[in-house]
Amino acid sequence: MNAASPRVLLVDDDPGLLRTIQVLLEDEKGWSVETVPSAPLALERLRAAPFDVLLTDLSMPGGDGLFLLREARALRPELPVLLMTAFGSVRSAVEAMKLGASQYLTKPVDPDELILQVERALESARLAGEVRGLRERAGDPESFDLLVGESAPMRALCDVVGRLALVDSTVLVRGETGTGKELVARLVHRGGPRAGRPFVVVNCTAIPRELFESELFGHERGAFTGAGSPRAGRVEEADGGTLFLDEVGDMPGELQPKLLRFLQDRSFRRVGGTRERAADVRVVAATHRPLEEAMSAGLFRPDLFHRLNTIPVHVVPLRERMEDLPLLAAHLLGKLARRLGRARPGLSVGALERLAAHSFPGNVRELENLLERAVVLGAGAPGEPIGPEAFVLPPAAGGPAVPRSLPLRDGLPALETSFKAAERDLLARALAEWPELPHAEVAARLGTSRRILEARLEEHGLTGRRL
Repeated sequence: MNAASPRVLLVDDDPGLLRTIQVLLEDEKGWSVETVPSAPLALERLRAAPFDVLLTDLSMPGGDGLFLLREARALRPELPVLLMTAFGSVRSAVEAMKLGASQYLTKPVDPDELILQVERALESARLAGEVRGLRERAGDPESFDLLVGESAPMRALCDVVGRLALVDSTVLVRGETGTGKELVARLVHRGGPRAGRPFVVVNCTAIPRELFESELFGHERGAFTGAGSPRAGRVEEADGGTLFLDEVGDMPGELQPKLLRFLQDRSFRRVGGTRERAADVRVVAATHRPLEEAMSAGLFRPDLFHRLNTIPVHVVPLRERMEDLPLLAAHLLGKLARRLGRARPGLSVGALERLAAHSFPGNVRELENLLERAVVLGAGAPGEPIGPEAFVLPPAAGGPAVPRSLPLRDGLPALETSFKAAERDLLARALAEWPELPHAEVAARLGTSRRILEARLEEHGLTGRRL
């Protein structure tokens, strides 16, 4: 038996089942399995020796599986626990998951399912241990951002991130602006074997079209005016690590075939170069755009989409997981307080209610901005929780209002004219509100792409600003 193999403590009052599962796990996986017939004996073994996973029956004399789960979690909070039962009680399953069980299995247990669930529990525990180690070495419990929330979508996302960290597949993260797509990519990178290597971000909306290929793949000396020396691109910088293509839906069309070729064989040429180069990188891409529509419009290559979409991940908007708001707000307030050197404030019930009534079109990023504004402006007396008056929020958005003054006869052309005027007013206000921001950032705040924004600005005669 390999001394480094996982140690499993198996608990059941059925000697035959104990032996069957022990042989299965030892023969199929090479794991070290110790068996005991009761909860009290299991607790004795947990106090005496280290185990990597606890697999226990639910219904046993002298203390059931829920009792053992409670005691084991108190004794070893990080220990993953899986429960088995012949009684598929939903109530017991819910109670077990609330107490921290990793999984709930119904007898007769399928051997393949049992092995799969034990493997998942072991990997989740390993990842959690790595995160704890990183925090301890950093000496700062909030040095690393986390996916915060107990809602069903967030639990599912955390599970997916944990599993993706263990493989090297290409991932496409989709979700609205501000939901945390880059955070998902960073956690996938951080939890896997490439964690000690570079994590390189390419913002596909922020790089001018004419410089994109050079930024991505690098260039040789003399490749173009101003290229006085050779330069490595982002792909080479990410060698051994992860390349994160943010807002990949905005990548120029002429670059898409070259990215596709790189994804296929991980080779490329610098601009102006003749030598094929290789880079060992994991690619994670993200977009808030409906790429299916972009493909239909001929703006995005279907073959590139399918190559990027090897494993799709969806990050839900904040409005679809509002039960996470208290936890998320507390986490963000802690980060802000540490960054600003202030005591960590709380939120009053009224403040939480006001925030919970908001639809958050800007998602977590909008929430963080609102909280920072409240903290910086010193809302409330020192030591008092932040009240609802600190948050001035727009009313809930309804459907688009059609002006009542529009005539019915020839109303559609009049509506189009009215829409164009409203669009020009919106763009002019955006330029006045954010005069120093580049087009890419203005476009992101307006919920569009830089290319579309610049086309609309030109159409309305609102050009002349720096990119």
